[in-house]
Amino acid sequence: MIPRTYIYLPIALILLVILASCSSTDSSSSSEIDQADIQATVDARVKQRLGVTPASEGSEKPDKVQGNTDIQSGDQTKPDNASISAQDVYPQNITGEVLKRRIPWPNDFDRCLSKVIDMDSLRGVTSFPNEVHAEAAKCLSSLKIDPESLIASEMTDRGSGSSGNYPDPNNNQKQTGNNTPDYGTSDKNQQQPARGSDQGAKAGDFNLADRDLAQKLYPPNITYDVLNRRIPWPEGFEACISQSIDMNSLSNPDSWSGQIHDHSAICLLGLDVDPMSLIAVTGGDNKHSGDGIQQPGHTNPPEQLYSLKVTKQTSNYAQAVPASKTSFTTGQDASLWMSGFGFNKSGGASVFNHPVSIASDGTRLAVTDRNNNRIMIWNSIPSSNVPADIVLGQQDFETQMEGSGLDELDFPGQVSMTPDGKVLVADSNNNRILVWSSFPTVSGQAADYSIDLEPLIDTLQSWPWGVWTNGEKVVVAVTGGGDNGQRLILWNSFPNSGSVKPDLHIKYEGMGTPRMIVSNGEYILVGDENGKTECRDGSGSHIWASWPTKTNQAPDACLYGWVGGTIVGDKLIAIQQGGETLAFWDQLPTTTQEASSNKREALPGVGHRWLGGDGNDAAYIDGKLFIVEYNGGRVSVFDELPSGPDEKPDWSLGVDSPDTNPYYEDWLIQNGVPGSNGERLFVSSGFDRSLSVWNKIPGESGAIPDLFYRRFENAPWDISVFDDTVFLAGKSGIYGWENFDGTGALPEIEISDNMGSVELKGLRGVTYNGQYFALSSEESDQVWIWEGIPAENDEPKYILDVPEGPGRLDSDSEWLVIAGYPADQFNVKAIRFDELADGNLRHIPQHNVFPQSAALTEVGFFITLQGDNQVVGWNSIEDALAGKPPDVTLGSGAGTKAKDAIKMANAVDWDGSHLWVGEFKFSTRMLAFAPTEE
Repeated sequence: MIPRTYIYLPIALILLVILASCSSTDSSSSSEIDQADIQATVDARVKQRLGVTPASEGSEKPDKVQGNTDIQSGDQTKPDNASISAQDVYPQNITGEVLKRRIPWPNDFDRCLSKVIDMDSLRGVTSFPNEVHAEAAKCLSSLKIDPESLIASEMTDRGSGSSGNYPDPNNNQKQTGNNTPDYGTSDKNQQQPARGSDQGAKAGDFNLADRDLAQKLYPPNITYDVLNRRIPWPEGFEACISQSIDMNSLSNPDSWSGQIHDHSAICLLGLDVDPMSLIAVTGGDNKHSGDGIQQPGHTNPPEQLYSLKVTKQTSNYAQAVPASKTSFTTGQDASLWMSGFGFNKSGGASVFNHPVSIASDGTRLAVTDRNNNRIMIWNSIPSSNVPADIVLGQQDFETQMEGSGLDELDFPGQVSMTPDGKVLVADSNNNRILVWSSFPTVSGQAADYSIDLEPLIDTLQSWPWGVWTNGEKVVVAVTGGGDNGQRLILWNSFPNSGSVKPDLHIKYEGMGTPRMIVSNGEYILVGDENGKTECRDGSGSHIWASWPTKTNQAPDACLYGWVGGTIVGDKLIAIQQGGETLAFWDQLPTTTQEASSNKREALPGVGHRWLGGDGNDAAYIDGKLFIVEYNGGRVSVFDELPSGPDEKPDWSLGVDSPDTNPYYEDWLIQNGVPGSNGERLFVSSGFDRSLSVWNKIPGESGAIPDLFYRRFENAPWDISVFDDTVFLAGKSGIYGWENFDGTGALPEIEISDNMGSVELKGLRGVTYNGQYFALSSEESDQVWIWEGIPAENDEPKYILDVPEGPGRLDSDSEWLVIAGYPADQFNVKAIRFDELADGNLRHIPQHNVFPQSAALTEVGFFITLQGDNQVVGWNSIEDALAGKPPDVTLGSGAGTKAKDAIKMANAVDWDGSHLWVGEFKFSTRMLAFAPTEE
């Protein structure tokens, strides 16, 4: 999810923008509006509305703000001198238009800005932190862009290419985002309705000067809080705004465009709302009020946090010997591993591999360490990063293997504890709930019984992720199971055996794959990655304000985004699947409006960078707040209950510091995609936005890469390596080296958004064979092919339509092969390069259970079947196309972490010594299989 970015402009900065704004003396030949008159009118009216004392002719800026003595410009955080100089020339009204692409980006602007800013954070956003404006101004200054050219562009019509559309001043119809108004013919003297008149304000009743005045008086940080109802709606606002936008669109803040903000600002202007009254509501000059709402001058994202850097290191590892054998044996063990601690190795008693849940009985603490298939238990509430005392699911702290006995776990989810010491665990892949009737005292202790869900509710693959109990009531989230699953099941009294049927089933049309559960015995919140509610079609949360009493009882409210957390008194504190902030509600939300409008979050760059994901949970015990960070590999702790989401934790379990990401420290690669030229091994990761490089082929497990590149703006989904030419592709861009020499040079090729007339979006595949270069897009359902390495303006020579959704690509001198995305029931496709003109795509029959990649290698043709947890291979692609059975199958199909198993096979390639297989999502291993036969 794109982080929500909004700012609280200090009054001094507003004044700086006002006085720094340049007035063009040129008139547009296509417009009846004198732009200088508009700018002068706007500036004068802004000063008047803000009560600014007119500056004398020689003064540079006003001495003070009139009418609000509580807000002093001296209280604001000041940018450095370079920023001040650049922002004098390129004030925020200009940089804002540039950042929103309403002004076309000058050449090299994106390259400059991407070095210091996460470019993804700019997409779909309508307001930006001060630091982003400052960096944009610096880039414009360094590129020597004429500010008047930007001002002229900013003041002219924003047509269909803009990121937001505006209401036609003569049209009061509701806008759907498709209208492109023409402000060039607006009359600057157009009559306006009287402020506060009975006629009421209408967002379409105003001309260009009014719109620009509204934008300055009510910037997006203010309109955001108005739309979110953090600022109460002024009288008449709802009637005004409802005439211009679809009110249902307000339920999803992430979808708000510049159009919606401008409509809001125009309504506030028409209603004559004092901007000072709105600024006061947002917090005045108090930079850190402790309530979690970011105040003026407080945004401080780490500089260059998201720029692409390379880490070079001396890594000593054995070099692999080129293989003398060329064939594999079905069911053989992997020979080497990367990205982990070893075969059946967990990392020890102080390491988490994707923790998902936390619980306590008030005395002891339990954490689910999902990818290590275990529950870690502390016999007393820890006050520092100390190892766990006992472990469940494993006999000791060193192992991690899955199992199905009462003393074993397979992909465990939520853990819950009762005040009298009972322990319940959602044992997801075993389709059951394990129950310890009394608190376990030794490692490896077996559960007393299991609640096997499949016979209990007559479903297969129930896959429960969530379980909650207070010792009396029990709730289970049945995440899988199809028609008879994907529901909540509830017991109103504790089931003392595995045969007790639940009292209530809740399955309604909006429920998708329910996951973690938050409850206090009356209130229930359930996260759902695939729900369908009025809040969102996708990741969301369902809320029952009171304990359900009816079968299939619909929830009372929904929440945009999947969260998990804890209830502390009347407060709800949650960590979110996406984003980097906690969410706070001072009162338990019982309606959808309350869930949206009363939610408090920190701004990007403020406080701790929280890393939630496919497991979200929290617990308040002994005065401490524990927050599970699934994608951070840690449990971060506040020694006292924080007052808001902008505070930082005091320490963490699993790491020495809350700022440490152990996955990078331990060289774990999520969703690895291998590539090799026989001399070097490359592994890219779209999840980590990284590229790891071994400058020689590793011949031992656990070798640390020589080079580590991170963070790519466009997350690389696929990699192509041909001789010394390396390409990455993902999202809306490509990166490339024509001569990768292993010294750590940054990519010499970076192309984003467009190549010729091709719009780069949803990129899932890239390949280059020395003669042809190809890209695939699952959004466009096409594969584009160029002769040679294309430049930014080159058109593809061939286009292949793949309506099922193309994914990763590979090629040799004869064939281009196309895997799928998302690839369910996708048949891998192939075409000879000498048949491109005919578009003769061939299909490989069968083997269509999520084929995420296909590879043409010296030792055969291979397909990764993610749904089958296997890799299948043939001696040649011709055999596969002919429908012959595979010559080899790697992976037992069990989807475990055994040496002979693969868990969610993601991608495959050959390095001259080993066939490397990357695993996906619920496992991080890179496995190497050595040929066993001639």
